Amino acid sequence: MDILGIGNLIKDGLDTVRKTVDDFHTSEEEKLQVKEKISVLENELTNKLIEVQKQEIESKTEILKTDAKSDNWLLESWRPITILSLVGIYVLILTNNYIIAPAIAKYTDITSVQFSMPPDLGGIIKLILGTFTFGKSAEIVAGRVSGSHDSNRKEVMR
Repeated sequence: MDILGIGNLIKDGLDTVRKTVDDFHTSEEEKLQVKEKISVLENELTNKLIEVQKQEIESKTEILKTDAKSDNWLLESWRPITILSLVGIYVLILTNNYIIAPAIAKYTDITSVQFSMPPDLGGIIKLILGTFTFGKSAEIVAGRVSGSHDSNRKEVMR
């Protein structure tokens, strides 16, 4: 369960407690005091969850920075290798199912062998390519906005 799921679970639990407070046979003032304490508790828990999420993001950012500074070619290349592998699998399956297998079945007595497409492969490829494209575009725009980007300078690839 992720941080947001835990936060929603806590919020739902505290909402249930708030509704239960209304069922008590106490004065309105006491009910308001209990609800106020519950709200304070909810705010404290929310702040702690935000802090945990912030630390998680900072640690992931640090890992990415360390990877970017590394001279290891595999650390620099694993993302492109992964997307190229997924696209290659996708193209091979499509090529087999729509070109190779029908041609073999038409000209020989061999029953065509067709591969089933993994149901989420296309979505995963779209997600990865979209993320890569958006990330690179955002990186370029951020560099231009910050003034540290020179459009005339050719970027050096490692």
